[in-house]
Amino acid sequence: MNTQERMKELTKQLNHYNYRYYVDHVSEISDRDFDMMMRELQELEAEFPMYAAIDSPTRRVGSDLQQEFRHVRHQVPMMSLANAYSVEELLAWYKDVREVYGKDVAIAYEPKYDGLSISLIYKYGKLVQAVTRGDGVQGDDVTENVKCIERVPLFINEDAVKALPRFEIRGEVLMPFKSFERVNKQREADGEEPFANPRNAAAGTLKSTRSSVVRERGLDVWLYEVVDWPWDNHDQCNIIDYLWSKGAPMAQSFHVNVNSAGKAQAFEEKEADYIIEDFTLRRPMMDYPIDGIVFKVADRYNRNLCGTTSKAPRWAIAYKFNAERRYTTVRNVVFQVGRTGAVTPVVHFDTIPLAGTLVSKATGNNEDFLRQMHIAIGGQIAVEKGGDIIPKIVQGVDPYATKDFQQVEFPKVCPECGAPLVKEGSIYYCDNEMCPAQLQARIEHFVSREAMNIQGVGPKMIEDWIESHLLVDVTDFYGLSSWMKNNAGRVVNIPEKIINAIAASKAVPAHRVLFALGIRHVGASAAKLLLKHYRSINALAAIATAAPMSLTQIDGVGEETANSLHGWFSNPANLDVLNRLQKAGLQFEETAESPSGKPTGTLPLEGLTIVISGTFEYHSRDEYRAMIERYGGKNTGSVSKNTDYLLAGDNMGPAKREKAENLGVEIIDEKDFLEMINGK
Repeated sequence: MNTQERMKELTKQLNHYNYRYYVDHVSEISDRDFDMMMRELQELEAEFPMYAAIDSPTRRVGSDLQQEFRHVRHQVPMMSLANAYSVEELLAWYKDVREVYGKDVAIAYEPKYDGLSISLIYKYGKLVQAVTRGDGVQGDDVTENVKCIERVPLFINEDAVKALPRFEIRGEVLMPFKSFERVNKQREADGEEPFANPRNAAAGTLKSTRSSVVRERGLDVWLYEVVDWPWDNHDQCNIIDYLWSKGAPMAQSFHVNVNSAGKAQAFEEKEADYIIEDFTLRRPMMDYPIDGIVFKVADRYNRNLCGTTSKAPRWAIAYKFNAERRYTTVRNVVFQVGRTGAVTPVVHFDTIPLAGTLVSKATGNNEDFLRQMHIAIGGQIAVEKGGDIIPKIVQGVDPYATKDFQQVEFPKVCPECGAPLVKEGSIYYCDNEMCPAQLQARIEHFVSREAMNIQGVGPKMIEDWIESHLLVDVTDFYGLSSWMKNNAGRVVNIPEKIINAIAASKAVPAHRVLFALGIRHVGASAAKLLLKHYRSINALAAIATAAPMSLTQIDGVGEETANSLHGWFSNPANLDVLNRLQKAGLQFEETAESPSGKPTGTLPLEGLTIVISGTFEYHSRDEYRAMIERYGGKNTGSVSKNTDYLLAGDNMGPAKREKAENLGVEIIDEKDFLEMINGK
């Protein structure tokens, strides 16, 4: 891969990770790995500026903007922070700061909370607006949600503040560990996917369209910065102490290098080591997630001398913690069967607190990993959380001590159905597609958000329906009705919400249907590539059956994927599933596009202008916008005499409803819209 290709690849990956983190609240990569990729791209762009992309992530702050909220422009941009991963990098930053001022400068430090950045705006002491960071230039107005956070001061009862026409404090909205554990227990009880970490939970909660959810989940807030300080004392620590005394939940801020006489002195390695060690020791005892320490120039008055980059101020830096590591004892290794038949060892160990949560298991990856790490029952292992998200084993049992413990043997047959296992590379597979564990996992995958998005159907419900023979394979979803008889002759009520979600899934585009089938080595990206090329699942099936190696001509599709598709489409049972799904009305044709990017041919929304307002149950607003365009319609932001329909969800804007009624514009709901695009 040449330099230009590497820069394109880094840009594409970093933009993807940014979107997943800020919009979907999903962390697919650790902060450290993300930052290392970002640094590599920055260095390449500095050396080869002619290859820098217009949408390069080095030029902008990651965005969490969502269409469900009103966007508000920040009076002062909300920027990111540069990161340091070593004391050497931290001291190098201070050296640069010192050169700007020509002398030693007082530095303040405070915890770096791992939540969602927020700006609180007060007018004459009263909270009037709360705005997320968004893309740094503008953010989402989440005022009503923030007002439901108990510690947010709705009014600062201080004469000096009450005299100000505008006063802005910035900080972090986060979820305490106790709230996080309680919320995840409830989600699991309700059959929902638990949040990956407190940061994702806080972000998802703050962006909820129902303020009551914020109150129920117990969010909290810590504040650490004032935008415009109108009084004479400009020292960071003094400002924080002052606002704390007035009832604002301010994060404690301390001086690093100020002597007893109040004079700045050199910031040296011993001070940095002491602060980092102190936080490292106290971090496991904290009630809130923190992922580092922020160091900043204490004197706010002269910070502007340092300047900024396109993304971050030069007067501050975040030292990021190394992953927290704990030692524990292996108690068991359980082998799980996934939707593709892959058998994965899961290592169970004595429960340990790690990065704010209790952890008792981690993946053992495969047989080679178990051998390399000398995993043995009764032996000690070291566990970390990669990016404070996913527990991973980083150090195994001493190979000379494993004889004293029970060795782990990889099974030769499937632990669920007893079928012989087949090894491909380092992975063992169960080839019995009727294996009950595979069926459970395949159906869970089929209903997932990235696939058919059948909301409300959780693992426990799927397990019950399989046992009662309501589900034999995924096609059975499309034969469910509100009242069904199970294998024992008992009547089972299927909630209307699920019946509607199943109906809505028929509008999911063909590439997601292909992904939902759970074919080995065909992920979401590969499914999209394949149907962009072949346009039809049936056409793909014909090529995969007759000439599978021709699939490898598509950039991004390798022999492994081609062979997997050949095997899947050559199986008569799978073809029967395809036939029944097509008869049920699922999308098998990928919508063709004209050179302008719009769908061609006669489509159900051809020539129609549709406005969207409110929040929805089955799809997001962005998904409905995409559907409108895919089926030939036009989406606009405001109601006018040219509007044909107003697609209305919960909490829709009253002004849009009133205008639609005055102009005689028909108001439709989700169900009406989905019936329209399905030709009903």
